[in-house]
Amino acid sequence: MISSTYIISQILTAINYILFWITYYIKKRQTILLLDFMSVISHALSYLLLGGYTGAMMGIIATFRNGIFLYQEKKNKDTKTALLYILYFITIIFTIITYKNVFNILPMMATILYTYSIWQKDVYKYKLLGIIIRILYFIYNTYLKSIASILLEFITFACSLIGYTKDIKNRC
Repeated sequence: MISSTYIISQILTAINYILFWITYYIKKRQTILLLDFMSVISHALSYLLLGGYTGAMMGIIATFRNGIFLYQEKKNKDTKTALLYILYFITIIFTIITYKNVFNILPMMATILYTYSIWQKDVYKYKLLGIIIRILYFIYNTYLKSIASILLEFITFACSLIGYTKDIKNRC
């Protein structure tokens, strides 16, 4: 029998992915950051409910990171490289704390890549790195046996690929 906790995690997963999909079709960085901020909150909660503690911690770090990036974007400030390295350090430390097996490395790698992708401000690179990040999360979600996450991650991969391809065509 499927538990109510599992069902809630799947609903939160759907919210996460819907908000995240929209980011691949947005060109304005501030809007991407805002949508992603809302997405990672539901992301962290869904992983927490599934027992994916490393994934949940990465979601909490991502919420903190996106809040900082969004604030600095609104104030027209650049995010310093030092902050990027601090976020990487925090990501690695929380991965070590929650480490249970090799699969816990996947959300860490995805978080580090995603942190870089939104830090560097090039929407084209954001979309390119999104393809790699989606593969990492697909494997992690398969490990967690989250049916909604597996299905929606595949769709997200397709969205990131389409968004990236669309940008390549527009650049030519």
